[in-house]
Amino acid sequence: MRLKRLCLPLALPMALLLALPPAQADAVTAAAKLSQALGVPGLQVKAVPKRRAAQVHQDYAVTDGSGKDIASIIQAPAASFSDWKQVPDFQALTGVGQEAYARPEIDQLCARSATGAACLTLVPGAFPAGKKPSLEQRKAALAALI
Repeated sequence: MRLKRLCLPLALPMALLLALPPAQADAVTAAAKLSQALGVPGLQVKAVPKRRAAQVHQDYAVTDGSGKDIASIIQAPAASFSDWKQVPDFQALTGVGQEAYARPEIDQLCARSATGAACLTLVPGAFPAGKKPSLEQRKAALAALI
């Protein structure tokens, strides 16, 4: 009986999560992982409509609890990473994925795993001085996306 009482509070959120369309469920999962990694509670992740039907990547907008834009995400197949690396002025980054780079001038980190690639870009001015997530926090967030 005690086990039943402990599991019941988890049953409703899990049922709601399972009832969401896959893209929404992915966004809820991504938001929770990003909130934890970046140390910013209440993040929301919303898919941005694709500009072209053939577009292989998916863009996401990341907002804080008040609805303020704080970051953007691009997720794509791993093969896209080689195209992304063609952008000048990237710096090799270690400690996330199979290969990664940073573009500090725009607060962007990109990485790839064997199956996927992602970029996390912080919105300029979204974080007050001294409150911007550390490089390690951003790397953890990026790792959660690939």
